[in-house]
Amino acid sequence: MKAFKILVGVIVFFILAALIGLAWQWLFAQFMPSDLYATLTELHTFGVRSLKLSLSVCGLLGMICSYGLCTYTIKL
Repeated sequence: MKAFKILVGVIVFFILAALIGLAWQWLFAQFMPSDLYATLTELHTFGVRSLKLSLSVCGLLGMICSYGLCTYTIKL
């Protein structure tokens, strides 16, 4: 039963991170110049060829905010 709770928590975390990341992207599109918006929303790749990580600033902000919300609600 504990493994099921962890699995549900991980799924909720990633869904919430995606929605928050899309909200950040929308905010960047509305309020920033187009050249800065393109820089913040394009995928940046880190690492070697077999172990690379591609993410955008919006996705990273979404994951950080989602982590904060999930840990806050778990503490309640």
